[in-house]
Amino acid sequence: MKDDLTGAALVRLMQLSFAEQGLDLPVSTATLKPNRPHASLAEKAALAEAVLAVHGPTALLKVGQSVSRLAFDPLGAALLAAHGGPDLIARWRRLERYVHTRHPIVVCSVSETDAVLDHRGDAEDPPPAVNYLLSGLIAGLLAAAGCVDLCLTIGPEDGGLVVIEAGHVIDTPPAPAEQTGLWRLCWIPGAKPPLPLPTLCSQPHQHLGRSSRDTIALIESDLLVIWSLPLLARRLGQSPRTLQRRLGNDGLSLQMLRRASQIRHASLLLLNGTASLASIGFACGFSDAAHFTRAFRQATGMNPTEFMTAARPSGNGT
Repeated sequence: MKDDLTGAALVRLMQLSFAEQGLDLPVSTATLKPNRPHASLAEKAALAEAVLAVHGPTALLKVGQSVSRLAFDPLGAALLAAHGGPDLIARWRRLERYVHTRHPIVVCSVSETDAVLDHRGDAEDPPPAVNYLLSGLIAGLLAAAGCVDLCLTIGPEDGGLVVIEAGHVIDTPPAPAEQTGLWRLCWIPGAKPPLPLPTLCSQPHQHLGRSSRDTIALIESDLLVIWSLPLLARRLGQSPRTLQRRLGNDGLSLQMLRRASQIRHASLLLLNGTASLASIGFACGFSDAAHFTRAFRQATGMNPTEFMTAARPSGNGT
């Protein structure tokens, strides 16, 4: 699958970051139009390599400082919802499994305060430019997840090169190509405010009891979370038994609510028409594209592509 975060969303983030940095792009971006849902891995790599050649690693590492711009994409928003380092890295690994990436990041170790990640792969694959870009992006996502005073060192444990210190990118020359894929990150855990409950689900569910409506709001606030009854009850200040009884009074179950929320959000994103199927499926909590297609067809009678086509005003959806 090629239309994932390493494609269109990341290309757009790069464009936004380079503009914020005031860089003159060394390659034409005429074909990389904003808001399109697809971009090839080759386009991403070519842009990163050209920027590395002219502006050095610093420009690519700084892309992570613009990570809040990923909120334009449902996939990016799902990553930005992470709380703490381990949660962010777990979400990234889940994304890689969803898109079946050719070059997954190997998590050598991860704790509440540090992580060692390996993205070296074969020689020259992935290229150094991509490694600078992704390591800076991971650092930026960790900061957004509440990790403070973050430091990033690339290369071996002895003789590695510090490229981010206390959250700031250090102007640095390129490292040997074979070392750019080994990343050592450390941080201080910080407090990230809990996400506010969304209000979009309040009106359609006014006929339900307060506990059911609050449960739906929590589930829809982060579809990547595997919400359990005890976790939901704790967040809502109830006992699991009480919550289960109140959901049952409305004829609901946790499994039913989670699937309904997934399909509801996927439908809204498909109707919007600007995000890729990979972004939508991942952000809605499906395990892979086949799972997304199967569940969506079971719920709507159409696969996601058929639904999106039928919903277009210019199509023959009737």
